[in-house]
Amino acid sequence: NSLSDIFDNEVPIQWLREAIDAARAAPHVTFLFLTKRPQNIERLWYEACPEGHWGWPPNAAIGCTVVTQPEADRDLKHLMAAFAVLNPPFIFISDEPSQGPVMLPPEFLALGRRAWAIWGSGNALEEPGTLYLGAWGPKVQRLQEDLKGLGYQLGAIDGVLGPTTARALAGFKLDRRR
Repeated sequence: NSLSDIFDNEVPIQWLREAIDAARAAPHVTFLFLTKRPQNIERLWYEACPEGHWGWPPNAAIGCTVVTQPEADRDLKHLMAAFAVLNPPFIFISDEPSQGPVMLPPEFLALGRRAWAIWGSGNALEEPGTLYLGAWGPKVQRLQEDLKGLGYQLGAIDGVLGPTTARALAGFKLDRRR
């Protein structure tokens, strides 16, 4: 619901202040602020903390939900703008529940480990779980092996979910919907 999105216009600004204060009070925890309204992030940040309130918490990432390409085209520019101003440790998109392939723009991918993409389907194409851009390990390697076995172009199977694997996965999702 919209009241769980602290960047919604209907949420009291005090809730955003309290969320920011909670992040500052727990520096050992990484906070993920997910919104469907990335166009509001900067404005509400300055409304909640008019003097900058010592800057954005260094343990709080910001992200937005994008489940279709039109949403990505509309919203990622706002997320990238907020990233440039607030300088969180990383930004992320959540493609859950995915409603089709989403091609991430080069400027998002260029952020490397400071840009995550979370998909609702995980390893080996069918198992539940979540993988993100930059994830690595045996689950990613199995995903790469499965994609390569299905004929998708990956390059080396290295166990790292980079842009090439993300494109192959998006191609798989697109082909599966046809």
